[in-house]
Amino acid sequence: MDFFVPGRPEEKPQEKKQESDEQGDLAIRTLIIGKRIGLSFEEMNLLRVSDLFDMAREHSGKRDDTPRKATQDDINAFYRG
Repeated sequence: MDFFVPGRPEEKPQEKKQESDEQGDLAIRTLIIGKRIGLSFEEMNLLRVSDLFDMAREHSGKRDDTPRKATQDDINAFYRG
């Protein structure tokens, strides 16, 4: 007597490759950023990625000067006086 065993859904190999390529690109871009701001690989190894990005932001001189949303207290203070 024969019976049917459904096969496992196969993942597309292209999707897996594309994901790993994106992760590799991110790693390389992170290293490039560190080298552009003058860090050695040893120094970059001591930092978290967020620290490296913060240092790059400071190094470039760009600041996050976007205005924040006003709270109700800000509005009340503005109209009071």
